[in-house]
Amino acid sequence: RSRHFLTPAESMLWVPGLTGEKLAGASGFTDAVTDDSRLVLRLIAEARRDGAMCLNYTQADEIKRSNGDVSGLLIQAEENDTPIEVLAPLVINATGAWADRLQSSKTSEDTMHIRPLRGSHLVLPWSSLPVSCSVSLFHPEDGRPVFAFPWLGTTVLGTTDIDHEGSLDQEPVISESETAYLLEIASRLFPGSPITRNDILSTWAGVRPVVTDGTGKAPSKENREHALRVDRGLVSIAGGKLTTFRVIAREALVEGLGEAASEVLRPESKPVFQGTDHPSRPATISHQCWQRLQGFYGPELDQLLASGPLEPVTPNRASDLLWAELCWACRREDVQHLDDLLLRRTRLGMVLPNAGEALLPEIRNHCQPLLGWADQRWEEEQARYLSIYHNAYSLPPQETSNAS
Repeated sequence: RSRHFLTPAESMLWVPGLTGEKLAGASGFTDAVTDDSRLVLRLIAEARRDGAMCLNYTQADEIKRSNGDVSGLLIQAEENDTPIEVLAPLVINATGAWADRLQSSKTSEDTMHIRPLRGSHLVLPWSSLPVSCSVSLFHPEDGRPVFAFPWLGTTVLGTTDIDHEGSLDQEPVISESETAYLLEIASRLFPGSPITRNDILSTWAGVRPVVTDGTGKAPSKENREHALRVDRGLVSIAGGKLTTFRVIAREALVEGLGEAASEVLRPESKPVFQGTDHPSRPATISHQCWQRLQGFYGPELDQLLASGPLEPVTPNRASDLLWAELCWACRREDVQHLDDLLLRRTRLGMVLPNAGEALLPEIRNHCQPLLGWADQRWEEEQARYLSIYHNAYSLPPQETSNAS
């Protein structure tokens, strides 16, 4: 049994600083932890080893049809002015919040409708809110669960759940009201750790592709289960959660492939990632870091170790990210912009003060030659990265005057 009751005293031992006011106890349980970005990257790496062609910064513009049946897909790469038509009798539309754009009411009356719901987070120095486990708390304003959890040497506070009114083609941004909402639960439930806007390292927001029936429910009342629609060769799927990604993917593939699915799909009993023999742990790498590297890079771990220095990027911080990981990302993980490297392949831009700007010269020394960028390109990429950070990963503009 993973779930157990904690008395108020036990709760305070697990979560020092938690308010004891009206505390009747807590429910403790174990759960799995993953890194969403690295999970996707490892899936892409495995797909490529199995023969898939994976393209980054490529937009799906139009489903091509012949006599109503899917015949292909028109895609547009960022670096190319000419669209490319891909011939295929089956297209799986797993484009998240954009999933309804490729559907057509001309060929199906059962199109899904996406309600984009934004979830926003605050990233704080761990010393400001020192939690050693994930803590789920009910917000005093609306009773929604909000989490505080340790993350890469910081503490994350989130999430919100509101309608996203902005363009889906722009980075989602936390609002002033969401910032106040998250700070309120911190001050109410952790009164011994007063947190202000000055403490916030960064923010981030994401958009959930919730499939709605259009009845006007409150955002948190919408069904979060995944939904699937089939339209003559187009399989559209949205909703659900990362934890059930394999179930969702298999359902879409079975629907699209029909009877052939049993012949080409890996048995459900097989693990998500194929087993591999790992090299011996280098003496300079801790056991905890070694476990993380095995999970992140799988059969490519030996190549990663040879790709750059095995020293930590930030030796005086809790993060154990290695310089070799940045070098590997530059060489092998489709980095087209500096923000890819610092906000998605790694999270340095979110866990270091001021977007890690003080570290950029050293990152440049390691990474510019591997990316093949001239000095002018690096300067342009750095300006782009800092602009994206200040516009979408820091406090909203009206609050910047209060932040250091």
